[in-house]
Amino acid sequence: VHGVGPHTISVPRVKHADDIDPNAFECGISDEIFAKICALIRIAVPYTGM
Repeated sequence: VHGVGPHTISVPRVKHADDIDPNAFECGISDEIFAKICALIRIAVPYTGM
């Protein structure tokens, strides 16, 4: 089928919490990397809602 692609892509971003140490998570990413991931998704699937 042509012309059919993803309708929406969800990219959740967890906010800082008062009782959580963000340095305790090995797999965390910086805000800069998160922005790059969002930009890459936008370029890869431009007609998909985010």
